[in-house]
Amino acid sequence: TIGYDNEALTQNAVSYLMEKGHRRIGVLHGPKDDNDRTRLRLRGVENMAKANSKLTITTHGGTLDSQGGVKATREALSQAEPPTALLGLSDSLALGALFEVPRHGLRIPQDVSVMGFDDLAWSACTNPELTTMSLPIVKMGRMVAQQLAAYLDKGEALTSTCLPADIVERNSVLELEAE
Repeated sequence: TIGYDNEALTQNAVSYLMEKGHRRIGVLHGPKDDNDRTRLRLRGVENMAKANSKLTITTHGGTLDSQGGVKATREALSQAEPPTALLGLSDSLALGALFEVPRHGLRIPQDVSVMGFDDLAWSACTNPELTTMSLPIVKMGRMVAQQLAAYLDKGEALTSTCLPADIVERNSVLELEAE
C-alpha cells in the first residue's frame, strides 16, 4: 500500500484549527457506509474530541458534493452554540460551506472559518481562498508506478509507504484571539 493515513491527517487538520484558537468545530462529511476514507477521517475527529476536553466537535453529514456541504453547514450553523470553524472532509463539502455561510449573514473567516481536505485545483480560486489539507496524490501515483516497474523489471519486493500531507494555508481560517 502506498497512501496516506486519513485518520492522522484529519487529526492534523483539527490540531491546526485548535492552534488557531477554535474550540467549537463543525465537521462536514459525506456518506459513511460505503466510504472507508470518510469513516477513517471521522475516527480521527472522534479521537481528537476524546483527547481534548475543551474541544466540542459536531458532525454533520450529507452527500459528498457542494450540495451536501450546504446541507451540513445549514445544520451546523443552526445549533444553539454554532461552531467557530467548519472542517469539510473534502474540498467539495467545504465549497458548500463557502456558499452557505454568507446566507446566514456571516463572513468567512471573520465569523466562521472554513477548511477543506484535498486541495483540489479550484480551492485556490474561491473567495476567500480555501485553506485545505493537500493530499500527496501525485507523489503517490509516481511511487506506485516506480514500485510496479521495479517489481516487473527486476523482481524487487513491493513495500508499503505512508506519505505525509501538508496544510495549505490560504485565507479562509482566522486565528482567534485568546480568551
